Amino acid sequence: MEKTIKSLIYITLKNIARFGVYLYFRGTEKNGVHHLPKEGPVIYAVNHQNAFLDAVILGALSPFPTYFMTRSDVFKPPFDWFLDALKMMPIYRIRDGYSSLTKNDDIFDNCSRLLKAKQGLLIFPEGNHGLNYYLRPLTKGMARIALQSQTQIDEPIIIIPTGLNYFDHFNSGNKLVINYGNPIKVTDYMERYNDHPQKGLRSITKDVSAAMQKTLIIPTEEENYEVQKYIFSRRNEHLNSEQLHQGRNDITLTQSDKTYPILGFIGRLFGVLNFPVLLLCHWILKTKVSQKIFTSSIKIAMVIIVFPIWLMLCFLAVGFAVSWTWAIIFLLLQIVTLIIRQELVRLSR
Repeated sequence: MEKTIKSLIYITLKNIARFGVYLYFRGTEKNGVHHLPKEGPVIYAVNHQNAFLDAVILGALSPFPTYFMTRSDVFKPPFDWFLDALKMMPIYRIRDGYSSLTKNDDIFDNCSRLLKAKQGLLIFPEGNHGLNYYLRPLTKGMARIALQSQTQIDEPIIIIPTGLNYFDHFNSGNKLVINYGNPIKVTDYMERYNDHPQKGLRSITKDVSAAMQKTLIIPTEEENYEVQKYIFSRRNEHLNSEQLHQGRNDITLTQSDKTYPILGFIGRLFGVLNFPVLLLCHWILKTKVSQKIFTSSIKIAMVIIVFPIWLMLCFLAVGFAVSWTWAIIFLLLQIVTLIIRQELVRLSR
């Protein structure tokens, strides 16, 4: 019964999250979708720029159930049961205590079992999140899971190098580019791994890093990186991934956007029908979030969880108090004014 309930929660929230992703971003460009198989065993090797928002995006858009690991300190009652339902697994770090690191052995074993069951894994090989657009050095954790799991599985494990390219790390209403790279077969590295494990680990890590760089608009940290990053501006959102990559050194494209502060004030007036939720989000970000990198993650959580509840409550309240016709009209007004607010506020930044 518990397993059924968790499956229902996962399916429901995954579909809401998929809709929420398309609503949160002004445009979502996806390239290389044809590289994705219909089922596992698959490992998404993803760059990590935006806290748990990265996992929400890839998990929601994955065509098959996808598990991912997250920091162990969030797995505390009563949230641990809910996080397990979302297919999240704790990963222990040195800061959690050296004695806790041994618990990762069980997590890695579970990863092997999931891959054997043709499930998907989402792994961030950089090891931690960071706001830089380029790929940082990879740890060997992902390679170790892939190679050790392959020793127990006859079917080839496929690694999909994946690049998330944000036009804005902190705010909604901006473009997102997702690039899925050429698949890498773990079986191609097994002979070297069996002969010399460390060489096998280094080899697959090096190749995955190179493949992930190809999925990023700014693949590496170059001398003019501080100028290159302005390729991610509103004025360039009409360009596709390849055009952005080629234009990252074009001075005519790497200029900051013109802002219109008055539109921000006007836009916030359009938030009146959703003011309680917007106020709650503002309060959480100001009082409960110490690291700015979690900003968009909190906002997408509001879109996926809080806003649907709020809209449903308003719909029922107006429907029972006035009429269901007015309830539908009010719901449409809430959604339309929210979209207008998003667009006006985005032009003010």
